[in-house]
Amino acid sequence: ADAREAYGTEKAIIPWEYEGKVRGVMEAEYFERISDIFGRCFFVPKYAGHTGPIELDACKAVTGIDFDEDQLSTFAEKALTLEKAYNVREGFARDDEEVDEFWFKEPIPDGPHKGKVLDRAKFEKMKDEYYKLRGWDTETSWPERGTYERLGLKDVANSLQKLGRLPKTKKQT
Repeated sequence: ADAREAYGTEKAIIPWEYEGKVRGVMEAEYFERISDIFGRCFFVPKYAGHTGPIELDACKAVTGIDFDEDQLSTFAEKALTLEKAYNVREGFARDDEEVDEFWFKEPIPDGPHKGKVLDRAKFEKMKDEYYKLRGWDTETSWPERGTYERLGLKDVANSLQKLGRLPKTKKQT
């Protein structure tokens, strides 16, 4: 029931299921960015069940502003998008966001997942879902102008546009 509430399906917690994984990945990425913002290890609080109030209290103590969880998530999304913008500027795209071919071809030799390999079609479908939920172009994996602007990063979008590193909108094609 917890997985269904958190990720939309109970399958999300089954290691070799693909359904529901994207929301879990996004949550983990946000949590890691929030940990980075505060300069603390993300392992201990995550696995000890501390996922928000400490950070909210810290924000208030440092800034005097009473932040809510949505604002904290927006900070994390902004940090992640800036990281992505750096990689986009340096020439990275969807083809660079790949796991080693080994995982698609070589079955796991032993243990509870013996014989398993990743399904490339399902993996690519999962990447598409991830990019769509992030507001990123599914062909290039680059954030769309609207994503940058929503996060207050119009200047970043303008810089990337000058480099030809913003995805083309449907009106442009």
